[in-house]
Amino acid sequence: AEQVGSRNSGSTPVAGAAVSKPIRLASGRVCLKFLAPLAGRFELRVGVQRGPDWLTEHFAAYVVHCPAAAPEPANFPAGQLAEFGLTEEAELEGVQLMGCQPEEAEAATLEAEDGEAAWLLTSTNPLGDNPDAPLPCCVTFGGDVDSPTDTGDGLKRHVLQWSERAGRDRRFRFLAPRSGWFAVTIWRDAARLRPLCELLLVADTAASGAHLGLPGCDSLLGWPANVDNQQQRRLGRRRLTDEIQL
Repeated sequence: AEQVGSRNSGSTPVAGAAVSKPIRLASGRVCLKFLAPLAGRFELRVGVQRGPDWLTEHFAAYVVHCPAAAPEPANFPAGQLAEFGLTEEAELEGVQLMGCQPEEAEAATLEAEDGEAAWLLTSTNPLGDNPDAPLPCCVTFGGDVDSPTDTGDGLKRHVLQWSERAGRDRRFRFLAPRSGWFAVTIWRDAARLRPLCELLLVADTAASGAHLGLPGCDSLLGWPANVDNQQQRRLGRRRLTDEIQL
């Protein structure tokens, strides 16, 4: 991104500007998010990499008008996949992502209000190779403008997941350890060869009690896959999955 000046001064590269990687929408469309470090007009050039040498070809340019700077300059998280959203394989299999903001439901972006966010992955088939095991997750923090992104193992302690309907529904809850942008990557298999999706989350503040952590995304809550609904009712215990309504 470059800031657009007067006709004589031209454009100059802008330090501190942040552009997200593509966010996958429906029908093969994508969108980008842009954080301006200051008010003004910016030229944003978008390119694609093609061919065996992955050469970048510029195919579009936009002038972005920003009446004000971003509230808190930051980096977008790099994440683990090429773009945010459900993978093409997951979409073809009918996997659905629920719980995102209504105006961006297809964009796999969530606002962690007061530092908390919840979402649901649902499918007609089990989402993972083992319905009794947690889906592998990775959390990446975007970091500050002057610091690199963080993919520390400690961030996994802020994602909680549990299973319903014999592994065909997976619910997640996220407690942000601080304000900023986060990426949550979810896979089907322990080897992390078959990704399901990657979500982009923004937190306005740290969640209350986030410093205490959660059981973590290496743990799976909920009833085992071999316990049917009748057995659950007979056990007469309230499931934790009833506590979060998406």
